Amino acid sequence: MMDALTPFDPVLPEVERFLEASQMTPTVFGRQALGDPNLVRDLREGRECKRATRERIRTFIRSFAGRVAEAAAVEAA
Repeated sequence: MMDALTPFDPVLPEVERFLEASQMTPTVFGRQALGDPNLVRDLREGRECKRATRERIRTFIRSFAGRVAEAAAVEAA
């Protein structure tokens, strides 16, 4: 786990919030978002992503949220 001195990628807090809200496991998230089951562990250990990789992660999070909203709308109808 990170300590206060370990630098972390700016996308990590977004990923952590997503994991908590979605109840998705870190391994599943990494595999689905980037094809990398170790993504979240590596981010927590200080991995820094390139801008394009951050955008892929954010796109996955937005896409997942959109699919959940669509499913809820269908279920409510």
